Amino acid sequence: MVTGEVLEAGHAVQVAERLEQDNPDWLVLYGSYTREFVAFPVYPDAPDNCYCSAKDPAALDGHIRETERRTGHVRLMPG
Repeated sequence: MVTGEVLEAGHAVQVAERLEQDNPDWLVLYGSYTREFVAFPVYPDAPDNCYCSAKDPAALDGHIRETERRTGHVRLMPG
């Protein structure tokens, strides 16, 4: 039997994948135990031990932007 939590977790994984597509300089995962989205910067000048986490994907996106601003990371837009 498939529960609502499993379906919800499956959808959350899809949301994490979308966040990663929108933020190519970050590895984005969904923790099914913590039910949090976690992002790790993968750009070369990323600070050590840096990550962002949030239960709400929109909040995670904001944390990512703030971390990039704080560390001086310049996001290149595809053109």
